[in-house]
Amino acid sequence: MSKSKLNDDLIHAKANYWILNVICGVLFYFILNGITNGIGFLALLTLLLLFIGCAFSVFKINAHIKVLIRKIEFEI
Repeated sequence: MSKSKLNDDLIHAKANYWILNVICGVLFYFILNGITNGIGFLALLTLLLLFIGCAFSVFKINAHIKVLIRKIEFEI
């Protein structure tokens, strides 16, 4: 891969990382708010599953970013 393509992929991966971090933060807020206000079990379970999926995606994108950074350093 060319260095410019790797840099573009890195920029997109970093943007996705921060967007998912914000979404995880909002979901975490809704979970904590739901626990304190006593929302239904199914709604809380749905929020929790969405949060877990979002957090897993953040970890996968973080690993992908590290791989891209290594590839860019190797291309130099």
